[in-house]
Amino acid sequence: VTERVVEDEGDGIEDGWVTGGQWTADDCGRFCDERPSCHSFSYSAFVGDCFLKDKCITAEDPMVPVDAPTATAGFRTYYKPCPTSTATVTATATTTTSVTV
Repeated sequence: VTERVVEDEGDGIEDGWVTGGQWTADDCGRFCDERPSCHSFSYSAFVGDCFLKDKCITAEDPMVPVDAPTATAGFRTYYKPCPTSTATVTATATTTTSVTV
């Protein structure tokens, strides 16, 4: 979880705005876990709503300034570990034979 909400949260996912003002961060985490396209969410205990996002966030992502409206409302970004991509490299061996005539 970040100290404040990050500047670039990515896009909201389909049905990813959970309102009503009664949710906890744990509830929002569960909602995010139930949706494969959800990689992070913003949440404020003052507001009690979840905003589920598609962006993979890291601790290095810049946060909004302390006086930004989302910061003063207590929003923070919660995020899952980013999936790692694996690259498959295929090497082809070529044999060269020299023939002297």
